[in-house]
Amino acid sequence: MHHILIRSVLSVDLAFGLHWLPLISGRASTAARRIARRHNATHIVLDGDAPASFGYGFLRARATGGPRTAHSAAQNMARLHPSGSVAAIVPVEPEGHWLVAVHEGAVIARTDVVYRLPGQAEQAMHELRRAYPRLTVLHPEGDGLTLEALAAASDAGTALKNTGHRRRRWLLGMLVLAATVLAWVALKNPADSAVARPGSFGLDEHEILLRWSKAFALAEQGIAIHGVAATHAVLRHLYQVPAAIAGWTLLRVNCSASASSWRCNADYDRKRHGADNQGLLAAAPQDWQLEFPTIDRAGASWSFRTEITPMGRGHIDTAADIRRHVQSAWQGIRPAFSRVVLGPARPVEVPPPLDDAGRPLPRPAGLHGYAKRTVDFEGPLRSISLLLPHTRSIAWRSITLVLGDTPHPTLVSSRLRATFQGDLYELYEADNSANAPSAEQAHVSAMDEGGSAAGHGSGLHGPAPGE
Repeated sequence: MHHILIRSVLSVDLAFGLHWLPLISGRASTAARRIARRHNATHIVLDGDAPASFGYGFLRARATGGPRTAHSAAQNMARLHPSGSVAAIVPVEPEGHWLVAVHEGAVIARTDVVYRLPGQAEQAMHELRRAYPRLTVLHPEGDGLTLEALAAASDAGTALKNTGHRRRRWLLGMLVLAATVLAWVALKNPADSAVARPGSFGLDEHEILLRWSKAFALAEQGIAIHGVAATHAVLRHLYQVPAAIAGWTLLRVNCSASASSWRCNADYDRKRHGADNQGLLAAAPQDWQLEFPTIDRAGASWSFRTEITPMGRGHIDTAADIRRHVQSAWQGIRPAFSRVVLGPARPVEVPPPLDDAGRPLPRPAGLHGYAKRTVDFEGPLRSISLLLPHTRSIAWRSITLVLGDTPHPTLVSSRLRATFQGDLYELYEADNSANAPSAEQAHVSAMDEGGSAAGHGSGLHGPAPGE
């Protein structure tokens, strides 16, 4: 749950750190309140009759120091910038640095975040600018974006409204008490216990949790996420591969990834009269290794490296965000691809740590978990730029580019056809770990070649480069 930070500025209580989601037209208020209640939020922000987005979070009791209403700083930012794409990093002492971004008057999802370190905020801004090439970054000192200016934009539309969560929690108190008694009885039964009991392993709960945390850290080190930065770098690299060189014409390129390292192989066909091996050897890039399997065919191989992000809770999207935002965005760009495949979620197995006697330790309750889905995108190379902003949690396995003959290009056909294959990783938070997929879970495909599940896409992506 996103805990809301309150800061008094002038005569206004400003709220920071809400979770923001886009809204479609219709019964927006009803849908937003239902989502907020599902996440146990205590407060919600809905600005106007047809808001494009809404925010929700958990506000601790008496956090404002009295009955005074708090106002969303991010929604105030949207009020000040109703058009275009704008972002800023604003100091909020002593907690850290607040990152906020709005697009056409709506707060962008996964912003309105307070980072403890300035480098963390700058890294998040860097990824945001990759996703929104036309983003305008404001500077608090030069552009007058101060907390006082944000507080002055407050009105009834930016106020936090109570969801009634605490009242419902009080009414359910007796049920919780009964469930606690039943849980205690269940814990007394070794066959039904889901919580690590330290006595039989000679370790206390803290030590078991510590060893499991180390096991997760070790497993995370073995998985590299390419994300937006590395995907962008590979896309630029593909555009630099010559389609024709010294009379030889490109047929296909295949690049395979191993963490930050990429190994590429390309096939060229001798097309022009007078083209020969000597000319290709002289014109080829220095890092290419060439071989000539036939009189009219040449093979080139080379390698390069890209940035990678180690997998961790702060570097991949949650399963809920992927279901609501990422898949919706993919559905929005689906017409630009001939094939989009999203496989079922499969758990990422973490080998259990061992006790001093070499026995596997039981997994403590409340740990987060990971799952992954195979992804496969095929279409014109130009369409990949639409996918680029929505690749934050992807680790690529292979990328193939084919140069063919398409006399009449269409939305999903082109001479340059690309296939991107990899794995989409998703995080299940501790309070939702019970919903994580199990190894025995039935196969349920979320998106395949014939279509996709319903959803609402953000529709925000950069322009496609020409081919």
